Amino acid sequence: MALQGDPGAMRLCMDRLIPPRKDHAVRFQLPPVTTADEVAAAVSLILQEVSCGQLTPAEGEMIANILEARRRVIATAEHEARILALESGTDKREDGLICRGDEE
Repeated sequence: MALQGDPGAMRLCMDRLIPPRKDHAVRFQLPPVTTADEVAAAVSLILQEVSCGQLTPAEGEMIANILEARRRVIATAEHEARILALESGTDKREDGLICRGDEE
């Protein structure tokens, strides 16, 4: 029936192929989040938005999960930078040991 142009049958087929979106876009102001402290501030803002009714608890939880992923990325990048800084200040000795401050 959809192939013959029946709009109801077409809608039914499209809903099966591409189900309608169940969530909606959420718009609110979020400060820049480039440090772990800024992530903490953003989570506090999300909590405030939920408590004021601007976001549903489910929306707040989803955004908090995104912020937690951002915090892990920041922590990983900072950890990698610290490791690289430590390694760049080390020398490898002939015996295979790595000691800071050793000079060749």
